[in-house]
Amino acid sequence: MELLVPISMAWILVLVALIVFNVLGRIFKWKKETIGALVLTAGFGSTSFVGFPIIEALLGSKAMDTAIIVSQAGTFLALSTIGLVIATVYSKHDTTLPAILKRLATFPPFLALVFSILIYLMGITIPAKIDAVLVKLAASLTPVILVSVGSKLHFKFDLVKPHQGPLLTGLFFKLIFSPILFWLLYGQILHDYSKAAEITLLESAMAPVVTGAIIAAQFELDAKLAYLLVGIGVPLSLISVPFWFLVAKTVFGS
Repeated sequence: MELLVPISMAWILVLVALIVFNVLGRIFKWKKETIGALVLTAGFGSTSFVGFPIIEALLGSKAMDTAIIVSQAGTFLALSTIGLVIATVYSKHDTTLPAILKRLATFPPFLALVFSILIYLMGITIPAKIDAVLVKLAASLTPVILVSVGSKLHFKFDLVKPHQGPLLTGLFFKLIFSPILFWLLYGQILHDYSKAAEITLLESAMAPVVTGAIIAAQFELDAKLAYLLVGIGVPLSLISVPFWFLVAKTVFGS
């Protein structure tokens, strides 16, 4: 259960997002590209880019073990597999099974994850010099993402207004509905009050995922909406996540 809880959160969340946004899309007659962008961003949490520093600040370095499981085996793996399928289905690209499998097999983050798992299972130790280079390359990820997303953000009301409905819905779903969902699941249904459940609850409250917005733009979905969800969601989460931390302290007794 200690591993199942942090791994399963992202998979549960994206399935719930698929159902919720498709139902709301039919009601409000949102475009296919809009629904896809909502699922790819609000359906996943920024469990590493935003989550790691917040989790470490609130719960200490010991909590990072669970946070990494949430991010890598949960969010990243789900986004690299089912997220890529969702992006293909909701785009105007070829949606046949061979086309989807081809995109999955040529998606660099997915290949990197598979490669790293194989190295781990084979017991291969990466030489220190190579590891040092990889660490420095990984350190460039944050500024690259900030530039990539930031260059697409234009906070003018005229640009926000056309996306107002989906934008508010996506922010509500990710920052409020998502942690409520997992608070009910872990605390009220499963009665799991472990530290892993507490950390996973906080990770579920993180902002919409940055990589999802980039994928949405790559697949020609509603990129403006996706970038707005990230650009507004990240600073809002710096306020909302500490609130959920206080809730978690009450529920999990930490």
